[in-house]
Amino acid sequence: MKKKVLVVDIGGTHVKLLMSPRDRRMFDSGSTMRPKELVAQIKRNAASWSFAAISIGFPAPVRSGRIVREPKHLGKGWVGFNFRQVLGKPVHVINDAAMQALGSYHGGRMLFLGLGTGLGSALVWEKTLLPLELGDLPYRDRGVIENYLGIPGLELLEVETRSNFWCHTTEVVLHRRLRRARRRQCSPLRYASQRNRTRTERKRLSRWQTFVGNGLPHR
Repeated sequence: MKKKVLVVDIGGTHVKLLMSPRDRRMFDSGSTMRPKELVAQIKRNAASWSFAAISIGFPAPVRSGRIVREPKHLGKGWVGFNFRQVLGKPVHVINDAAMQALGSYHGGRMLFLGLGTGLGSALVWEKTLLPLELGDLPYRDRGVIENYLGIPGLELLEVETRSNFWCHTTEVVLHRRLRRARRRQCSPLRYASQRNRTRTERKRLSRWQTFVGNGLPHR
């Protein structure tokens, strides 16, 4: 009889639990999640499942089943953390991109790129599985490439899209004012300032223009 294995995929936004294609659960992670909080959530969500071992995909470099560097998108305290001791079952920890690549491998040589909170990457061929950490490659203005391909990249793209929209809108508005100003033989800024004045201000301005043109009134 095959052993049942609980698969835990830890990401910077969500943690996904898998027992079978039908038995799936998920909870939020984030930049404040620490190991004890993760363990508590796993125990709570998997309490009704029966399994003999746990396989964990973790978003940071892993060597010989041990986390060797703190993740970018989670809290602190992961390096050297003993999952087996606190979970009470055999646990194997592997890089998350490597685990996903292994699960989708069907032969040949495959480059895996996982787009999520960051950029996961791994290379698989024959009996070799190599995590790459391509997300740390330098790219644009001293940043790294995963800042442009992950969720921060989507947010940046949204900001640039909004900026382009407002620039286009401003250009259209100024163009219209310029055409109207030419019809009235005045500058666009002067036309805009005159247009934005209240009715009372326009009346006062008109009176003072009359006074300046015809001389100030005598008291």
